[in-house]
Amino acid sequence: MALRPAGAFARRLVPAPLGLAAEAAAWQPEGVVLLTGATDARREALARWLTERGAVPVHGPLDPAAAGEPLARLAEAGTPAGTLLHLAERAEPLALDGLDARTLAEAVAAATALPAGRPGPAAQVLCLPGGSVWGGAGQALAAVSGAYLDAVAHAGTREGRLRTVVLDGTADAAIAALGHAVTLGEHGLVVAEADWTALARTLRPGATAPLLAALTGPAADRDRDDRPAAPDHDAAAALARRLAEAGPSDRPAVLLEAVRTQAALVLGHRSAEAVDPERDFLEQGFASLTAVELRNRLTALTGRQLPAALIYDFPTPAALAGHLAAQAQAEDEAPAPAAGVLAPMLRQAAEAGRLGEFTAMLRTASEFRPSFADPAEADRLPAPVRLTGGEGLPTLVCLPSVTAVSGPHQYARFAAALDGRFRVGALRAPGFGTGEPLPATPEAAVRALAAQTAQLAEGGPVVLVGHSSGGVLAHALTRYLEETGVPPVALVLLDIYAPGSELVAPLLPELMGGMVERDGVFAPMDDDRLTAMGGWFRLLEKWEPDPVGADTLLVRAADPMAGWGHHRWQSRWEPAHTVVDVPGDHYSMLEQHAGAVASAVGDWLVSRTG
Repeated sequence: MALRPAGAFARRLVPAPLGLAAEAAAWQPEGVVLLTGATDARREALARWLTERGAVPVHGPLDPAAAGEPLARLAEAGTPAGTLLHLAERAEPLALDGLDARTLAEAVAAATALPAGRPGPAAQVLCLPGGSVWGGAGQALAAVSGAYLDAVAHAGTREGRLRTVVLDGTADAAIAALGHAVTLGEHGLVVAEADWTALARTLRPGATAPLLAALTGPAADRDRDDRPAAPDHDAAAALARRLAEAGPSDRPAVLLEAVRTQAALVLGHRSAEAVDPERDFLEQGFASLTAVELRNRLTALTGRQLPAALIYDFPTPAALAGHLAAQAQAEDEAPAPAAGVLAPMLRQAAEAGRLGEFTAMLRTASEFRPSFADPAEADRLPAPVRLTGGEGLPTLVCLPSVTAVSGPHQYARFAAALDGRFRVGALRAPGFGTGEPLPATPEAAVRALAAQTAQLAEGGPVVLVGHSSGGVLAHALTRYLEETGVPPVALVLLDIYAPGSELVAPLLPELMGGMVERDGVFAPMDDDRLTAMGGWFRLLEKWEPDPVGADTLLVRAADPMAGWGHHRWQSRWEPAHTVVDVPGDHYSMLEQHAGAVASAVGDWLVSRTG
């Protein structure tokens, strides 16, 4: 939004006259091209595109402010970079009410380091993600920081040096159009292979999206006008009546219809029939932001407060409908449960600097939870979640950490950034779901996780991946699978800290603080999940790692958490055959820096398997 004396002005996307550029020779990168910024799949795709056109891509730093050093080295070597391509990082999902001055300042700090107006390569291109233009659910930070970066780049555009191109996705057609976009010489071009009508429906369900009106046309606007916005009171009341009239055996079908209808609206389908009831949500096109949007719609429709990680806990429409039906049945048979008491106590303990005492209390409380010594005898155990399909083997089996806000959702961005190179799935630690028992012993825990691994592997080879305490579980599971004759191909540990090590105690406040900050983003810190965390901490506190035969990669966060500056904080593991550092801290490495982790893991696996 631009506020001027004549009034307020808003952006509109209109078709770019690329035909003019096509008539001339499209820009062809020559010689050395320095790539800086995000290390996700976009950089890999751009590097391939440049190589195919005879250029020599050179991977530079994440921070454009540090580009001067590699530029100088290239010039001294007699191979100066003729082009600099900077890929802006994808911003962390954040709602508008969560945007504060500090978060915004950190996100746009890199803009002051852009090479506008400075000596350097003749061609300089800044690539922004699509969310910086059209926003969307959870895209407040991307939209605001992207607009700021675009404004900074505009100064370079006036000098004829810096171009801003919004390059969304890694589709070959979009990247191939980059040359024409640069040739055209205009500021603020958007290069994307997108269904604009479907995008408009996602951005503004039931209403016209003025930003995209010139791309979708009036017919699409009429279609959107016919579609409902978020479920209103009447829709919720109608569903409640249908559920009241239906018997327990009919409720799953009623709720499945509701789930498929809302999922179709989120994805932009014209009919609920387009949503397969037995296929994983992620395989049907859902990602972290659309998962939150579906949660919001179902919360409004059912009147229940549902976690954002809903589609990870219940990965198919049929499973989700069954869960909602079970909730409805439980509400009929029992009074509403009392509000949880442990999450407020945890926050108070954090403020008082007594997290160690609080986690000790959770360990004790977990002893009074139902438990199992043999997974085969447990009444209810969770199933694994398949995050993405893929043609390559082996299957990557990811183990989440065992904090109260952890789960398969931790690996959603990592899996997406692998871009189909491997199949990726995630295990679910028993005890975190309502009514689930906790493992009574470390052996019972490992056997339960091994059973889930077999479901994902389907007889094929696997690589075990674990973050933080999930890395401890991955190491223990590797040992068990090797002893039982089905060893994993490799073991990948992401910023692991061994329980009971001298590193953990001084780092605990910031680790737990990061967990508290993420309360409710994908999973709530309710009493079930907090006591489950205590139970798993109790199992792991005396665990001693046994040696394993699998090749091991340790991927470490390059940045400390705030407050870690005076401690030996960086992850260590013996023996790790290969150690790689990636941008981000303990948490953000799997959030906004998940692309860098995916690149490190994928490249390592390819290098050792060919």
